Amino acid sequence: PVPAEQVPALVAALAVAAPRFPLRPGGHAQWGARVAVLEPAPPPAGLTVLHGRLARALHAQGLHPETRPFRPHVTLARTRGPVEPPRGGAAPWRWPVASYVLAQSVPGRPSRVLARYRLGAATRGHAAQGAR
Repeated sequence: PVPAEQVPALVAALAVAAPRFPLRPGGHAQWGARVAVLEPAPPPAGLTVLHGRLARALHAQGLHPETRPFRPHVTLARTRGPVEPPRGGAAPWRWPVASYVLAQSVPGRPSRVLARYRLGAATRGHAAQGAR
């Protein structure tokens, strides 16, 4: 939870410079009994750079990111009952990542995008307020 008056400073602080990067599929995994995910293999260096810079920006705002190890993934299913990830390897694909977002999560409602940031080696990440 972030107080509403802190959100404008957070939007500005999270505009960090980081390169674009591709995500490639790794393997399917099951996290607990109810979450099936697809993990990238290997996690791209650009994603690791972005994660570290965002963590430092959050600390500078007096916020503390999770202390669990960073495990990038795409959630395939989150259920109330048991879930089993698909069998076999992931189909080959390449997902070019050119932006990231700051989203507001409210239980029981869809997430709301507060800002979108562009990635690129030569930019400082430009925040655009609101979703388009």
